[in-house]
Amino acid sequence: MEESEYEDIFNYTNFQEYRIGLTENQKRKIRNRVRDFMVKNGQLYYIKDTPDERLVITKDKKDSIIKLCHVGTGPSHLGRNKTISKISDSYYWLGIVKDVTDFVKTCLQCQNENKKTTKTCHACHCQEIMPEHVTIKREWNDDGIDLISPFLQSDEISLSSGGFNSSHAPKIKIPKIYTKTGDKGTSALYTGERRSKDDMIFSALGTTDELSSAIGIAAEYCTESSIPVTDRLHEVQCALQDLGSCIATPYSSAREAHLRKTTFSDKYVADLENWIDEYTAELPPLTNFILPSGGKSATHMHLARSICRRAERSLTPLIRAEEIGHEPLKYLNRLSDFLFTTARYAAMKEGREEIIYRRIHADEK
Repeated sequence: MEESEYEDIFNYTNFQEYRIGLTENQKRKIRNRVRDFMVKNGQLYYIKDTPDERLVITKDKKDSIIKLCHVGTGPSHLGRNKTISKISDSYYWLGIVKDVTDFVKTCLQCQNENKKTTKTCHACHCQEIMPEHVTIKREWNDDGIDLISPFLQSDEISLSSGGFNSSHAPKIKIPKIYTKTGDKGTSALYTGERRSKDDMIFSALGTTDELSSAIGIAAEYCTESSIPVTDRLHEVQCALQDLGSCIATPYSSAREAHLRKTTFSDKYVADLENWIDEYTAELPPLTNFILPSGGKSATHMHLARSICRRAERSLTPLIRAEEIGHEPLKYLNRLSDFLFTTARYAAMKEGREEIIYRRIHADEK
């Protein structure tokens, strides 16, 4: 959050007033955020997902707080993780982990202490494992991989190599599949905010991920049967990744920079509509209700369609809470139509008959 956003929340909490010049989107973000804060004795406190309120720290006071908590009372400074834990117990601002990490890297005493235990690296060994084409843009970090949506517009490359340890030689680290950051039941959003894993945002993200997996299975069957839809199904999977990034950027904790990077284009919907029209032109008219049938390719497409409907329902409470816009919902609504049409198209291409719905006990009243 920017400094002005804390001020806006403080003023709205106290006086229910907005700063002049705010857009409707900015006002909506403030309304969603105020429930996470309280004002006591003229100070703003963060109260979400914590038993004790945490004092909100502004930019001009961050370095003082970090230094105070990092130095501690003993002869040695606290490590990075202990410093983060100590700060997080009493204080709040977005970006605590990054700010503490950067501070510890530049702490002269910590660097001197680390040199005492650092092993020397032989130049020949570094030369052997360092690929010439890799450019190290900054010191290494322990990174993780978001399996729901990719890192957006990132120019940082994290690779890995073991076997040496030097304070001078560059290191390359592979992003770990396991990060242990979610072991306590929370996960991070794209905005940096952490929420419980049963939050409705992660429910929507999980269902969207499940949908992409189901489409992947359908695409494999279509490939085996030489049905010319696989490329488009893969495009849909890529669009779902972007849609996941949009869901993971709720208005309540997103900055304008976040929202610009996760905008979901209307062109995705236009693509689906064009593909639906193209396939429909080749299909016989639909005169009856059909059951999920027509071969493995078509049936798995119907399975993906039903998951798509569930994903669509999972977005409704997020839109009602003004956490996301309507664009992802519109896409999923059109995607279910595309999957239905593609299922019929696959059955036709394979020469498989679709099963028509019939009333079993038509003579009963």
